[in-house]
Amino acid sequence: MRILENTPNAGKAAYLLPHKSHATSQGFIFVKSEYKLIKTNIADILYAEGMKDYIKFHLQDGSFYTTLQSLNYYEQRLQHSGFFRVHRSFLVNIFHISCISKNEVQIGKLFIPVGTAYRKQFLDALEGYQ
Repeated sequence: MRILENTPNAGKAAYLLPHKSHATSQGFIFVKSEYKLIKTNIADILYAEGMKDYIKFHLQDGSFYTTLQSLNYYEQRLQHSGFFRVHRSFLVNIFHISCISKNEVQIGKLFIPVGTAYRKQFLDALEGYQ
């Protein structure tokens, strides 16, 4: 949506984007990776892996994006889209989980650890999906 503002910068086009909380309801997020903003379908994200100051988003097609952002940042943005923190270094998309055991979740052939500090909250949150 393009709008023009009546401000000292009148004549310059301003662009109005939906609030970031609405972006996830649209089914996508923009991930900044390698000096680009990449539109990423949320349903394509298997899990996010925290690596110090970076996050690696692993996608269904086997590709990944690495971005300089905190895991907490994306945890807040994706919490209403089926993503849950299961470990201090992992956010998982529950729609891709094939099996849950006491100490790990399985996504495809990959096993992701479930941290003791996150287990109860994760399992309680899953109650709404049964």
